[in-house]
Amino acid sequence: MEKEQPADLRSNEIFSDKITTICGIVVIGFTLSVMFHYALVNYFEIKGYIDWYPNNTFLFNPVEKFKDFYTVYNLSVNLNPYGTIQANYFPFLYFLSYLFTLIPKVTSFYVFTSSFVLFFLVYLYKNIPLESKMVRIPIIFILSFMAYPFLYTLDRGNFETWVFITMVLFIYFYRTGKFFLSVLFLSMSIALKAYPATLLILFVIDKRYWLVVFTCASALLISVLSASVFHGGLMASIKGLGASLSDFNSGALLYQGLQHNTSFFAPLKLLYDHILLNMSAFSIENGKLFFNVYYLFAIVFFGIELFFIFRYKMAFWKTIALLVLSFISLPQVAFDYKLISLFIPLILFIQSEERSRYVVYYSILFGLLLIPKDYYILVADVSISSVINPILIAFMIGLICFEAARSGKRLQFFGVNRKESVQLINHVN
Repeated sequence: MEKEQPADLRSNEIFSDKITTICGIVVIGFTLSVMFHYALVNYFEIKGYIDWYPNNTFLFNPVEKFKDFYTVYNLSVNLNPYGTIQANYFPFLYFLSYLFTLIPKVTSFYVFTSSFVLFFLVYLYKNIPLESKMVRIPIIFILSFMAYPFLYTLDRGNFETWVFITMVLFIYFYRTGKFFLSVLFLSMSIALKAYPATLLILFVIDKRYWLVVFTCASALLISVLSASVFHGGLMASIKGLGASLSDFNSGALLYQGLQHNTSFFAPLKLLYDHILLNMSAFSIENGKLFFNVYYLFAIVFFGIELFFIFRYKMAFWKTIALLVLSFISLPQVAFDYKLISLFIPLILFIQSEERSRYVVYYSILFGLLLIPKDYYILVADVSISSVINPILIAFMIGLICFEAARSGKRLQFFGVNRKESVQLINHVN
């Protein structure tokens, strides 16, 4: 009989296997994509939809690099973001952005970007469970400067960086039992972009309903106070935000809402318009009809995820993964910078000592989600990536739910006491 290895040694092997698989996929995927786009432009001289784009990059159009930051910056000047229908973010984001307008534009961009890069690198360094610094440093480089979500987020200069930072801090303080700080950062995250509200499910599982109420009230208060300082006051801000969101949704029904999109909406819309209806282009009327059907689909899909979360015991990283993957894939528009949130369940997955026969499959799925995949353009600048990424996410969600149901370990949520519930969230790996 083969001698059993010590627990800590087996754990180190589990961590190493996960990291090796994920990093190997990222290195190969990044290298192949760079070579592919370089060859298209420099050897085959194939022009794209707009000049050389999208054949010259796996990111967005280089002409519009960092545009998200500068757009928000310009709108925040003079505290009047909702004077135009381009302001489709919540008030708290524009209020924080206003603080950047107090320093020169280029300087503010460097401060904004460098602070996120520093936070992200430290986050990886502190949470990758490897003792050797010489091994940890190249892994950090691979998972940042060779990972598509990180590069795309930097390229757009999107304020998704703030959402990511606040969610990371929420998870940290939640797991350490510092609920006041966890509520503070989650409420800030929700006030920036509403979808992190899905993480309130953690408080519900704990049966800490007062934290749910307190978080929602805090997010609302932050939003109201931020909107009140803008030109025209609270009501003018609400009206302006409503007009902007309506205009954005109308535009998202057309092509610009599908490129670099990780939502289930993109592949289903392409299938509906171009396969089932055999249309060569989208129509706004058809788009509105499809959106109503998709809205129902998203509700049902999320309901199924919640059923598994409340019904079955699962590792903490899987609960977080289901919640994160839901807000990445279910909104009508979910541009690829939202993939940066994948690093939250990814790090928890790498740290987990859970014994699962599917570890290698999870590692492969995480790795594939971290690489660019736009090797074929479907229409305009919408690539095959907008189909592949949602499929990968669906596979991961399905595998998590399948494994949870297969284990048969049920969480009788409505009959479980608070102690057992808290132990489930904070200690199951």
